[in-house]
Amino acid sequence: QIAPRSLAGKGRSAIGLMKKMLSVDPVNSKEYQAFLDRNQPGAGNDLVGSRYFWCSDYMVHRRKDFFASLKMCSDRVIGMESINNENLLGRHLADGSLYLMRSGTEYQDIFPVWDWKRIPGTTCVQSPGDPEHCKNWKNPRDFVGGVSDGSVGCAVMDFEHDGVSVRKSWFFGDEMIFCFGSGISSASESPVATSVNQCLLNGDVKLKIGGKEQVMQDGKQTCSNVEWVEHDGWRYVFLKPCNVGVSLVSQSGEWARVFRNSDTPREKIKKDVFSIYIDHGTKPASAEYSYAMAPAGKEIGSLDILVCNPSLQAVRLNGRTIGVAFWEPGKFEYDKRHFVEAGSPCLMLLDLESKSIALSEPTQKLKAIEIAFDGKQQKVKLPSGGNAGKPVKISMQ
Repeated sequence: QIAPRSLAGKGRSAIGLMKKMLSVDPVNSKEYQAFLDRNQPGAGNDLVGSRYFWCSDYMVHRRKDFFASLKMCSDRVIGMESINNENLLGRHLADGSLYLMRSGTEYQDIFPVWDWKRIPGTTCVQSPGDPEHCKNWKNPRDFVGGVSDGSVGCAVMDFEHDGVSVRKSWFFGDEMIFCFGSGISSASESPVATSVNQCLLNGDVKLKIGGKEQVMQDGKQTCSNVEWVEHDGWRYVFLKPCNVGVSLVSQSGEWARVFRNSDTPREKIKKDVFSIYIDHGTKPASAEYSYAMAPAGKEIGSLDILVCNPSLQAVRLNGRTIGVAFWEPGKFEYDKRHFVEAGSPCLMLLDLESKSIALSEPTQKLKAIEIAFDGKQQKVKLPSGGNAGKPVKISMQ
């Protein structure tokens, strides 16, 4: 249901429902009123936290000054659907799409002019033309999941679509989001790209290239030594050398690309668009990427990245929590004296202050998993049924 002003319309509908719930469910009226209060013009945001929805392959990460959402898909969850001549270009909407918002207008009615093969966060073959229409699609792989503790989180997606395969991971910290990709492979004659963002152009775009800062003029450019790019309150930092493409151009389109019915507007639309992506070239074999996003001006270094290789990633998310993605059974040393081992691929949030771990098993197939702290083994029973994939909390002591 992507249509003109649909984002704002859905927001107004939610507000209307909350007003009705005040009388329908007075026991929880305080929560409904809090929702209404924080969604008034000029209101402060008091809903801060991170939550992974294990039945939907979906992560929401909210901070006082920004919102991020991640949509994935697996062999359990349909990535997209198209019925009634709607969502005609949505083939890649759940290929690891990562949206960033500060004002809520970043993607307002951008969809007629979008490059639908550069949906933010996705890795896709850049063949000519729009994505081929399909009614629904599932990622054939099962290692897709996330873990959150209410404050921070991380997620992974083993992914294959249209001849592209990649292992993606995301780490959502207090102020930063880290994004890693490995094993990027494709046999296509067309190049493959990972879209970092594609949103409405709003203000100047600054780049730091070879140690020098500059303001980019309208147009397109690709550089191999970009350190960071800033736009609309965000800084995008590239942690490993890569070919970064930046585009500041006016893009044209029409709503009939997106949906077709009696309400489809007929006029042509033109919007100024900011697009930033990593070019992996043609026929990549085990290519990778590593970048981070944070509020503009924020210095991001490699110190928070404790381990980053195809089988294990670990990132310091705040002063007390480390996110760990075990793509394979392995061992992670979180300081000089202590380590944790996983007997099966899994995700962990290590809370070093409370000495506890939030753990999830992305395939949602295992009944238990073997974990060891400093060599001390324990067998952790995992949720099943509708709770399969739900994080469990265990003590590190």
